[in-house]
This record gives sequence, C-alpha cells and structure tokens, in this order.
Amino acid sequence: MSAYHLLNLPRLLMLFRADVYNVRRDPIMALALGAIMLLPAALWYWREPLDAYALSAFEISGFSDYVVSFVLIIPSILLGWVTGMLLLEDRDDGPLLALEVTPVGRNGFLLYRAGATALLSFIVTLIITGMLMDEPLSMKLYLALLIALEAVMFTFALLSMAGNKVEGLALSKVLNIAALIPLAALITSPLRYLAAVIPSYWVGELLYIDTLPKVLAYPLAILVHLAVLICLYRLMLKRIG
Repeated sequence: MSAYHLLNLPRLLMLFRADVYNVRRDPIMALALGAIMLLPAALWYWREPLDAYALSAFEISGFSDYVVSFVLIIPSILLGWVTGMLLLEDRDDGPLLALEVTPVGRNGFLLYRAGATALLSFIVTLIITGMLMDEPLSMKLYLALLIALEAVMFTFALLSMAGNKVEGLALSKVLNIAALIPLAALITSPLRYLAAVIPSYWVGELLYIDTLPKVLAYPLAILVHLAVLICLYRLMLKRIG
C-alpha cells in the first residue's frame, strides 16, 4: 500500500460514498447517526430550566455543567459504534479479507475508516463545545482531539472483542459506560486516579477539577489515549487475522 493509494482523493470519496450508502440501508445505523446532535441540542435549549430545577429540587448548583462530559462523549460513541458495526459486517461477510488484493489493502481500509471516524468526531465535538462551553479555543481543540481518539477506540474495541454484529450490539452497551467515567474526576479522594487508565476519565479531569498542572495533564491524557488505542489496534489485527 502506498500513500498515494490511501490518500488519493477520488478513491477516498468513493469509499465515503459507499459507507454512506451502507449506513442509509441500515435503519439502526442511520438512526444512530441522525441522533448525534439531539442530546447536545436538548441540553443547549433546556440548560437554564434544568439548572433551575436541579437547584430547587436537589440544591445542586450548575447541574448542567456535570452533564457536559456525557453529552460530549455520547456522539463519539455513536460514530465509533457505526464504524465498528460496518467493519464487523465487512469482516463477517468477507469484503475485509478481499481488500488484501486491492491497491488500498486491508490495513489501508482500516486506516481510512479510523481516520474518517476521528475526523467526524473531531468536527462534531468542536460544534458541541462551541454550543455548550465557554472555554478557550485551545481547550476545545484539545478535548475534540481526545474524544476523536476515543471514537476510534470504540471502533477498534468492537472489532477486537465482538465475534459478530449481535455480540457487537451487546458489547456496545457495556462500552457505553465510558461516557460516565469522567464523573469519577469529581471524587475528592486521590483514589479517583485509579480511573485514569480509562481514557475518557481525562475529559472529566480537564473539565471538572483541573488539579494537575496543564503541562502534566495534557501529555498524560494523550499518552493514555495513545497507549489504549495502540493496544486495541493490535488486538483488532489479531482478531481479524
């Protein structure tokens, strides 16, 4: 596989159009992609009433701030899930194996799917942070990068752990817990750092407490994300043979 074969724009557009068609013919995948912005839009629209209700009912101030991490991560999970299910289908039906004899190759195709997932997740996360956060642009870009990597992790996790699409559906319900892990950063005890090996924890660390110096937190977050991503990638390659 050459860089030209992978980065050739007409070929990338052809692959993307094929993926759009595959998603459109599956109602569940189409619904998942169509619902990506529903939760962020709902929080943006009802944020003030939600905060007012939480304050009066539970005496919790700024309740919506604690929901932001969940709303940021769920769209990336949906994108990663769609890509993972497409790859499971390709693996089970044979196209992934057949790609070995094409100019792009199997690894090139996997790289294309991972790159497309990361790019879409990055863009969507930037839009959501623009809607819901007043943080500096540098923070928004950094969060978008982390969450884009997590979307690819979700894809790799499905392909490396699920034997078929049915198992993929069941596994995705377990992996969805990752959207709640950032809340562990709210724990006052240093024991919260036990969750730091889970990539999504760092979204909460940066959003909620930011106790570590940025010069330490930013590299650590990237290192954890890359380490988990590489491990999942290797497991995925072993699984698909």
